Amino acid sequence: MKILITLLLLFCTLIFQTAFAQATKPPIQWQRALGGTGDDNITHAYTGPDGSSILCGQVNSTNGDVTGNHGFYDGWVIKLDASGLIVWQKAYGGSLADGIFSIKQTGDGYIMAGYTTSNDGDASGNHGGADGWVIKTDNWGLIQWKKTIGGSKEDVFDVVETTSDGGYILAGRSYSNDGDLIQNYGLNDGWVVKLNSAGTIQWQQTYGGSKADQVMSIIEAGDHNFIFGGYSESSDGNLSLNYGKSDAWVGKVDATNGNLIWNYNYGGSGDDYLYSICKAIDGSSSIVGAGGTDSPNDYNVSGNHGKDDIWLITFDESNGIYTWSNCFGGSDYDATLSIKTTFDKGYILSGYSYSVDGNVSENVDPLNGQVWVVKLNNARTIDWEKTYGGPSSDAGLDAFEKSDGGYFVAAETWGNGGDVSGFHGFRDYWALKLSGCFVPPVSSATISTNVPACGAAVTLSVPGGPGYTYQWKRNGINVTNLFFNNYFATTAGTYTCTVSNGTCGSANSPNSIVSKKPVATISPSGIVNKCAANTVTFTANTGAGLTYQWYKGNVAIAGATANTYTTKKAGKYKVYVYDVNTTCGKFSTLTTVNNTCRESIVFANESDAEIVSGALLGQNFPNPFSSSSVIRYSLPQKFTNAYITITDIVGRTIKQFTLSSAASGSININAGTLAQGTYVYSLYIDGKFIDSKRMVITK
Repeated sequence: MKILITLLLLFCTLIFQTAFAQATKPPIQWQRALGGTGDDNITHAYTGPDGSSILCGQVNSTNGDVTGNHGFYDGWVIKLDASGLIVWQKAYGGSLADGIFSIKQTGDGYIMAGYTTSNDGDASGNHGGADGWVIKTDNWGLIQWKKTIGGSKEDVFDVVETTSDGGYILAGRSYSNDGDLIQNYGLNDGWVVKLNSAGTIQWQQTYGGSKADQVMSIIEAGDHNFIFGGYSESSDGNLSLNYGKSDAWVGKVDATNGNLIWNYNYGGSGDDYLYSICKAIDGSSSIVGAGGTDSPNDYNVSGNHGKDDIWLITFDESNGIYTWSNCFGGSDYDATLSIKTTFDKGYILSGYSYSVDGNVSENVDPLNGQVWVVKLNNARTIDWEKTYGGPSSDAGLDAFEKSDGGYFVAAETWGNGGDVSGFHGFRDYWALKLSGCFVPPVSSATISTNVPACGAAVTLSVPGGPGYTYQWKRNGINVTNLFFNNYFATTAGTYTCTVSNGTCGSANSPNSIVSKKPVATISPSGIVNKCAANTVTFTANTGAGLTYQWYKGNVAIAGATANTYTTKKAGKYKVYVYDVNTTCGKFSTLTTVNNTCRESIVFANESDAEIVSGALLGQNFPNPFSSSSVIRYSLPQKFTNAYITITDIVGRTIKQFTLSSAASGSININAGTLAQGTYVYSLYIDGKFIDSKRMVITK
């Protein structure tokens, strides 16, 4: 296994054999062999948001799809549209051997990395042997800048990634200790270089021991440091343990200077490798690594089916501690060269298989091997798996889920036949677009923008693609929708969707519950009749995250923000309930408070009763009135002070008349000083409410 990896990652001359089969079988939507009559070896691919795909590697062809070869092997990049048609292709290099091993899309083009042994053509500044090579292009592959990094021996970049600060992180292997390299621990070391957006080196570091070590994948962690995966044969230098032969190697380095934060070896007594790592998107802190193992189920390896298997491990992003591993394959040679996350929080793997047993359900040509594509769910068990290829050797190098629910697979092929057509000669890039075939993931529920009112429809969605049908159900009952993967729910309930495809079967997505509209209730409700001196306490509904504002009429009551409100005053009351979790609010219905009875006065002694004995308040006349009206009253023989107040409908005092005569009397009300509307006038004696009446002014 060590020899195979060295050949693949230096000059990519390894013939990968791949096979795969499955219970549910995504058919090939389209396929295309790309290259010329020479040796054209793909190493990596990238899929864009517009449905396009871009593939990279190295070629020595000068015909077919390849133009512009500078001599011997050139790095070759080719972009395909969503239908597999060539958008553009470009050869990069000089007169010697050059290759592009990794490519990523940027905001204004592409960043690509690999190696060069040339010092002419597109390459300059070679330090000797193979140097790491970085090229920044525009969207059409035209070079904007390029950089050669290395020393006098073999130095190669296997991966490049964009970083959150607008720069780039590169990783691979180095044998040099001169030029741009300042240290070598022995043989190949793991090598990581950080560039800014202009391609200037910010820092570079080597890691490893006295034997062969290599970084093959790197990602930015949540804390903006970097996590790498690869393999190591060492147990000295930066490494303190080796389980036997080569081990999977993981490490975390500081974003500021590249210093190691931690690094560990995992594996068994055989050869173990990580080719690719990715961050789990299930809300955990797990990093998932994928590669191969031939260890005989010892140490960290269990479940090996025989010879080489796909090997998956998980470890914690914060400390690198191993948490889980499993093997996938059959009794022959099987491996994966890439792992990517999918829409349903699962994973898509692409590699090769020579098996026709174990996890491999079919293999048209196990003697030569075929592309093996494996879809895992969030629990990292197989959703489906399938082999693709022809009678010659075929291997998958990369795979991605597309926005239509299908998958793009970047592979290599050595001949026509079976699934392969259009082969040019010797070895070709091979691009496959698989139709969507998936176990539908959890339905997403997103509350649409709360305009013009809260409680708007909730949009439910499941992934899909051409040829699918959808049956939505609410509480187990069908709702009308057979053609769209989105459903706009306006009624609270539990929803599921059955997604169907003639080739791939059908499956229910797990339930998604629609959020209910906001609730705002007030108690007591309706009409409340009481005496003026009595109080009424209103209560609103309660719940987590609710806030309140009480209103009298349409005017907010200052400071009334509890879920209860107490008042003596007549009027119309309501409450506005706001939910901070959903940012929705709602008014309750109105409750009307009427003061309809005279004050029940409890006297301390008989003389107090005499104070109000005989007190009367008459109805004003005329009523309604537009100019003036008379209020007549009668007072008791004994009192200290008495007055009549006029208030508006919301309880604000408009006028007050002091009464001094201990007998019957009257006051004149001039409508010219008051606005049109309804008013309440009340009689008070020695601070006690006696009676009230309504009067109406019309103008």
